[in-house]
Amino acid sequence: MSANARKDILTANDADHKRFRKALSHAFSAKGLQAQEPIVTGYVDKLIGRLREFAEAGVPADMVKWYSLTTFDLIGDLAFGEPFGGLDSSQCHHLVATVFDFLKVGPFLRGMEHYPLLFKAILAFLPTSFMGARKKQVEHVKMIVQKRLDSTAAHRRGDFMDSMIRHHGDKGELSKEELEANANVLFIAGSETTATLLSGVTYWLLRTPEALDKATQEVRSVFASEADMTFSEITLQLPYMLACLNEAFRLYPPVPGGLQRQMETLRQISGYNIPGLTKVSVHQSAAYLSPLNFHQPGQFIPERWLPEAKDEPASPFFSDKRDVVQPFSVGPRDCIGRNLAYAEMRMVLARVLWNFDLELCEESRDWKNQKIFSFWEKHPLMCKLALRRDI
Repeated sequence: MSANARKDILTANDADHKRFRKALSHAFSAKGLQAQEPIVTGYVDKLIGRLREFAEAGVPADMVKWYSLTTFDLIGDLAFGEPFGGLDSSQCHHLVATVFDFLKVGPFLRGMEHYPLLFKAILAFLPTSFMGARKKQVEHVKMIVQKRLDSTAAHRRGDFMDSMIRHHGDKGELSKEELEANANVLFIAGSETTATLLSGVTYWLLRTPEALDKATQEVRSVFASEADMTFSEITLQLPYMLACLNEAFRLYPPVPGGLQRQMETLRQISGYNIPGLTKVSVHQSAAYLSPLNFHQPGQFIPERWLPEAKDEPASPFFSDKRDVVQPFSVGPRDCIGRNLAYAEMRMVLARVLWNFDLELCEESRDWKNQKIFSFWEKHPLMCKLALRRDI
């Protein structure tokens, strides 16, 4: 997904990956997360305000759309210092719209790396809109990066781009091309994946009334006011809601395929000798839905993530292999934005459950039946919202 031929934090070799991670470390530190909380809260306030309009009008809302507008506005602000204005306009910015077309090209681009001659021939038959979408996205990211480099004041925002720019040209740390490539990754990985998980957990909660009731009651009993919902308090006081998020990661991982690693030398995995320079991965959806790893794998059961399920041998979920679920990957290449992603998801879901009674519209009952490209091709998730009656 690089903005150019340069490698990014996802695809770089170990040495370059270390440089890129160092350049971003400040923005994703505990101090950085604390500084970002007011920004996140502000966009969640906007989301709740827009959803209130649907509730008051008695009109169903497409939660996929509104989660996407929220996360793209947020990543636009945190990564580039420029929100896309989606929550205000109710419309996707043209750059956001290109992302969905570009993601469909992802599998093709990966194939082109391995079979360039074959895929060059196929290229002529691809819709021009797909490759055009990628070009537009790349050019827009380059423009934003240049704008930030030209602005002295913007270097002190403390956002993701600021963190990288501090390393630009410093003892060869990050070149301009590397800034562009990593900005592009942050844009997609920091928005689409979060919106996907929020859509998935909302769907599964609405298809599982007992879980929805438990999660809603937990949020409303713990917090008397939305003003009390801080990152730290939501993290400490909502264990069942966290279990719901983890179960949604299992049933609907934002990246349903594998997160690849390249073997540098010959290694043995599961009894097989894997040659050096081979890319390997665990297919997330296959692993997460396997009865070898989970009891009742096709069911949304947040209880499997609670301490009693892990600690009590009598629990039917005691033998679940919960460590199999690694949506952020593991080890030195795990997702640097994991803590921010969890904080965003917790904040959004808690605020939605605190404010609204939700009901799934009939046309979205089979929402989970979707195609997979690099990510899920999400359908509209139509929900009826009603303002809670007890406040």
